[in-house]
Amino acid sequence: AWIVRIIRPIPGLAWVPFAIIWFGVEPAAAVFIIAIGVFWIVFFATQGAIRGVDRDLVEVARAFGFRSAFARLVKIM
Repeated sequence: AWIVRIIRPIPGLAWVPFAIIWFGVEPAAAVFIIAIGVFWIVFFATQGAIRGVDRDLVEVARAFGFRSAFARLVKIM
């Protein structure tokens, strides 16, 4: 998505002024900066792990009746 391409390259420290403006000098600002800093790492690691699941396991899940993508995600991946 285009929003990912825009926001992803912004380093975590660049969000500090925005966090101070939005939250003030509060613990919520620190939580925001940490969350933004680790979000993309976790997002792309999760995406890579899901794409790395063996396709045979996905077929077995379909054979056992897990038709929806959410059910397969929760039970198999």
